[in-house]
Amino acid sequence: VSTDFGDYFVWGEVEPKKDYSWDTYKYGIEDNLTKYNRSDNKTVLDPEDDAATVNWGNGWRMPTKIELMELADNATVVYTSYNNVDGVRFIGPNGNCIFVPFAGARNENGKWLRGEKNFLWSSVIADNWEYWRSHSLEWGDVYDREAYWGLSIRAVRGK
Repeated sequence: VSTDFGDYFVWGEVEPKKDYSWDTYKYGIEDNLTKYNRSDNKTVLDPEDDAATVNWGNGWRMPTKIELMELADNATVVYTSYNNVDGVRFIGPNGNCIFVPFAGARNENGKWLRGEKNFLWSSVIADNWEYWRSHSLEWGDVYDREAYWGLSIRAVRGK
């Protein structure tokens, strides 16, 4: 069971960083994005902008909104601690499980809710902030007003 918080990634960027703010966001600022905007109509991360694909290799990617919802809806949820790290263990119907530590998020204010919640990126951009909460695991499609936040990624394989 992995209890490592891992790195924090900005949506569409593939390397962790120290400054999580609009000033350092690769694709511009909130109201003037240069990619994944209304003019290019891109709604899903390209592989070269998917931190899971770039860091773990071909076949790995960030999960979709639907995959994250299926995890929360179909798994048995156990609040637990592994190696003194608090988090949630999701146990699927087939017995497979994933532990998601409460890594929190990073923004211009630093580490936010670390040890209390986890925030995961999906690979999808939305017209407005689509956001789901389940079992202290929070995730969402990116919306331009939050794209610069540093969140955890839990990579998946396939399709």
